Amino acid sequence: MSILLAVIGCFGGEDAAVLSAAWSSLSANWPTFSQNNEDRTITWSAGGARTIAASYAGVNTLQYRINSGTWVAYSAGFSLSSGQTVAWRVLFSTDEFETVSVTENGRALGSFTVSASGYP
Repeated sequence: MSILLAVIGCFGGEDAAVLSAAWSSLSANWPTFSQNNEDRTITWSAGGARTIAASYAGVNTLQYRINSGTWVAYSAGFSLSSGQTVAWRVLFSTDEFETVSVTENGRALGSFTVSASGYP
């Protein structure tokens, strides 16, 4: 007799989220004040919502929007359902170069850089 085992999902039974395409870097030179990247779809096969979080150590204001909606200042993880889109924007107030890492339920999802230069 043989036994066939299949591993479905990961991390407590959740399947991994998939980002439709990488977000582009955010870069601006003075006098540009803001820069946003593309709305990218995040999907997973199981239903329900998950937490999307960003790790940003910069001093400028990081914002996000869901489904091309209103920009919201990022302060903590937010809930997202499979198939929704997320874009990021930075409002520049000083020079910096930072990498923003994005996670889904604590798992790496993607990253992009923030670069601002030329402020007087």
